[in-house]
Amino acid sequence: SVYRPLPGTSDKVVQDMLACQTDGEVYIGDLEVGETTLDVPIKIPAKFLPMHVGIFGSTGAGKSNLMMVLIKSMIDTNLDAVRHPNEKRPRLSAFCIDPHDEFAKGVDNYGIQDIVEDMNPKTRSEVLGDYYYLTTHKSATTREIRKYAQEIRILWSEIQPRDLYSIREFTPEMSSFIDGQYHAAGDDWISSILSMDDDSSDVTKGTVRAVKRRLSFVERSPIFIEKGTSILDQIYSAMETGRIFVVNTSLMSDMEQFLLTTIVTRTLSDMRRALKSSGNLGDFVRQGEMRLPKSFFSRVKANARAFYGKDGVNDNTEVIDPKTLPVIQVTVEEAPSILNPELMRGQSVFKDISRQGRKFNIGLLVVSQQVSVLDNVILSQMNTEINLRLGNEREIKACIENASVNISGFENEFRVMSRGEGIVTASYRELPLPVKIPLFDDIYEKDKHLYKDGKSGKTEVHRL
Repeated sequence: SVYRPLPGTSDKVVQDMLACQTDGEVYIGDLEVGETTLDVPIKIPAKFLPMHVGIFGSTGAGKSNLMMVLIKSMIDTNLDAVRHPNEKRPRLSAFCIDPHDEFAKGVDNYGIQDIVEDMNPKTRSEVLGDYYYLTTHKSATTREIRKYAQEIRILWSEIQPRDLYSIREFTPEMSSFIDGQYHAAGDDWISSILSMDDDSSDVTKGTVRAVKRRLSFVERSPIFIEKGTSILDQIYSAMETGRIFVVNTSLMSDMEQFLLTTIVTRTLSDMRRALKSSGNLGDFVRQGEMRLPKSFFSRVKANARAFYGKDGVNDNTEVIDPKTLPVIQVTVEEAPSILNPELMRGQSVFKDISRQGRKFNIGLLVVSQQVSVLDNVILSQMNTEINLRLGNEREIKACIENASVNISGFENEFRVMSRGEGIVTASYRELPLPVKIPLFDDIYEKDKHLYKDGKSGKTEVHRL
């Protein structure tokens, strides 16, 4: 016998039947059956986020709305953990790149800012801290958002050569020159190169000039500064305590955005790598001093001891396992520009994270309009794919070939998808699941009472 599920009638039965395929913490959307939707929420388990997530879809497929739904769900997960302090519930951290400045204000009527405003001060502080919105120019934001905003500033001394190698190609001569300056000048390597006369080095004038040209965007950028106060230590502390950041990159150049993402990813990875390599806090400090810029590590060392020590902050205190820390999800937007085969051949931070991030509870959230141009190293390590409407036959074919479960024969489904419809595949599940991602405005309307009711012990989210 064959049965057709009916909305409002079959929902509970299908929920129970597919529980092992749909359960988790991070809500994506609801199970789609034909042209209708069942009340069967499809979620990603938090423990699989460090195995990397891909969101693929053409312009207008609904990627921005999906990102807002995911951010809301992460906030809901952290809110749930705050309201059940005596239970072992996960907390999630996320560094969410927003290239069009849509997430806070919203695409239509509501955005993440509305969730923030709904919370009472105590809940807001526990879930989101003092701010959640990062931007290049705080004065350019609306008055409401400005209360919860912070300006992005990163010191030149906190940039390492491999950060640049991750986002741009350099010739062997240029790399050798940069590495030599880094070895000689340490954290001041950028200042030393930019202040250098073209003929004051042992290398050719052409090499010096080429490196200076590639560093010129750092010199001109308002977010990368030679002297002043950096926000990198605050970003690190936030990510280690389960916080969500919306990062407005709409006023940045592509290179600025890519370098910012790289520095944050590499810093978080190096801190947890130092932790993983240590037996006690004394070992961790020695590892951190070797791996990280001195100015940065000196500012975060005290907090890191508190985060990583099992029952104290002394040098002989045993350290915790990185897998007990909050899962960190870092968004890589416009992924083909930095996750392509050419850059992956070099010292790419993202290649290292794609292979080893799960050891440190750090995952990439790759957002792209194209699948075919991404490097196979990245694609092979991606264990969850949310596939929206794609632009052409080549991308559809690449998407099907890359899926974690067999979706051959789904070509026609991709051709007829409308905005907000997708197919979810995951290596830890047997079934590809058709999903309808609801509008952020709709789920916010149904769930806004959760944020206002500070006494509620239940944060089960209502679905459409």
